[in-house]
Parts: sequence; structure tokens; C-alpha cells
Amino acid sequence: MVGFVDSFGLLRVGGVGRRSCHGRRRRVVWKAEAEDGAFVKVAVDDKETVEAIKQGIDDEGTETDIIGHFFVETNNEMSKVGTRAAIIEKQDVFTPDGTSVLEMTCLGMSRLKMLEVVSASPFLADVEPFSDEPTEEDLFTTEKELLDTMSDVIQLSMKLTVKDGDGQGTLNELDRVVESLRDPSKMAGATGALNSALRHETVSFLIADLIDQPIYERRRLLESRDTKERMEYTIGYLEAQRSELAAKAAVMDAVG
Repeated sequence: MVGFVDSFGLLRVGGVGRRSCHGRRRRVVWKAEAEDGAFVKVAVDDKETVEAIKQGIDDEGTETDIIGHFFVETNNEMSKVGTRAAIIEKQDVFTPDGTSVLEMTCLGMSRLKMLEVVSASPFLADVEPFSDEPTEEDLFTTEKELLDTMSDVIQLSMKLTVKDGDGQGTLNELDRVVESLRDPSKMAGATGALNSALRHETVSFLIADLIDQPIYERRRLLESRDTKERMEYTIGYLEAQRSELAAKAAVMDAVG
């Protein structure tokens, strides 16, 4: 999947693939400090974890630029479902109190399930891929409704921000993204076009990431294995936004 999931894992991330363990990956985990759209900026200050990450990245090539990304529960327990993400940028920085940290920007790719915590410092865990349950149901109609509703919200937002140049530019870009999702040939993985099930799952997350939702809802969608349920939830959320925007547009038209 492409850059949706970091918005679904805000508080803790996991790091470079170290070695195989019965088909599972062993990962390093650290704390995320901030989020920026589909990208997450993370800062690592634990020396053991920083060293493990740097050694993994330096010694094992591009594969080790893949990390894991997990929620932290209110009781400081990590959730079992997280995100597989790529390290896009990394640099050593110093905080105002002089602490040295490794700062990275990461981009989400797919989901992971944590199987077992292996080490606390550096934080290592065994994980495996996590995806939606297979279904024989045709979801193309639901997907079209999802994309159509998102397009309506974007068009109404454009109407209400016509004098905002920056806002218009952002909305135009979102509109291009949504329209590109209508063409299956533009959604391809490393081995070619995505199959229908993976396409629907990917679209459901890409659209969900474009809307502002509470953290607990993002987590619920991340942990869900029901593509249709995720689409229908997002459609309902967008329909409420569409109604609100339509009312504002009607007032604007009446005022002139």
C-alpha cells in the first residue's frame, strides 16, 4: 500500500528488519514525536535503539529502511496491529536540553501484527503481515460511492475556499489523487496491477487518510479486517461533511 498508514499509528514506531524468525521479522521500536500528513516524523533518543537502527540501516541495505509503527495504549501497552513504513529521511539532531536524537521521516506502506516482544532496549519484536479477510463480495459499487462522495466534499470545499490560493492548490491535488484512484491501471505494486481485493483495501485506507478523524477511530480502522465496513464508515463520515459543506455553500450563494 502507499502512504496512508502513518496517520493510523501516532505514538510509537518500530524499526529495521534484523533477521528472519520462522517467516517473521524482528524489529526495533521507538517513540514518534510528531505527525505530518501521510508522513510521520519520529525522534529516537534511546542510545541502544539508535545504535541498532543505524547498524541495521548501514549494514543491511535498502531493505532495512523498512520500519514498524504501533499505537501505545493508555496503560503504556502497545497495540498488536501497526504499520510497515519506509524511512524517507534521517538525521542526528539535538533537543533544547542537549539530548542527541535520531530524527526520521517515515512513509506508511502496509500493516503488521506484533507477535512477541523480544527485547526492551533496543526494543525488538517479532511481527508478521496483517491484511483484510478475503471476501467474494463485489466491492466496486461501494468503492465508487466512496470516491464519488469524497469528490463531492472536495468540490464543495473548493467553492467555499475560492479566494484561498493555498487552499485551492491543496484541494486540486486531493482531487487529482481521488480521480487517479478510479483507474486501476494507475494503482500497481512491484509485481504489476493490484488484484481487486488489495485494490479495494488500499483505496479504503487512502481515502480514510484524507479525512480528519479522532485517533481512536483511526486505530479502529487500522485494526479492522473488513474492507467493506471500512469503506461504509468512511462514506458515512464524508456524507456528514458533505451535508455541512452544502449548507454553508447555500448560505454563501444566498448572501451573494
